[in-house]
Amino acid sequence: MACFWSDIFLSRLRALSQLSACLADSLNLARRPLNTASRNKKPHTIGETLVKACLLECTKIILGDTTAQKIADLSVSDSTVKSRINDMSADIKRQVIEKIKSSHIFDIQLDEFTDVASISQLMVFARYVHIETIEGKFLFCSLLTETTTVADDMNLVSNFFSK
Repeated sequence: MACFWSDIFLSRLRALSQLSACLADSLNLARRPLNTASRNKKPHTIGETLVKACLLECTKIILGDTTAQKIADLSVSDSTVKSRINDMSADIKRQVIEKIKSSHIFDIQLDEFTDVASISQLMVFARYVHIETIEGKFLFCSLLTETTTVADDMNLVSNFFSK
């Protein structure tokens, strides 16, 4: 008799494990179109208006209403997507700074320009050695609010590195 219940328990556990894996795949699948939209420079609202609606329909057809409800609970609002982009940006910035610090030599390139709205800006690029190759990355861009002297540029760069 105990063997009967353990067999039922194990079969339910396997079914639950398969459903859990399927749900995890669905959640990963839900994030991919949003990443594609951001890579193609599409507005964030496409996630809510188009991508999520299509995912819901497909999930209902393939996996049923209960799983579709899990997809419906995913937040793809503008603020959520924006915070994810900000988190990824901060992580990339942290990685670049770590690589610069671990490099035995690096240089920076400053580019001062005025945009179409007549606002002066400073862009800073960094080149450094990483695993025997030279890598170049965009470091930051900042508005030049007062004057555009070398001292102002160097203050912005030193403030960036001191943070």
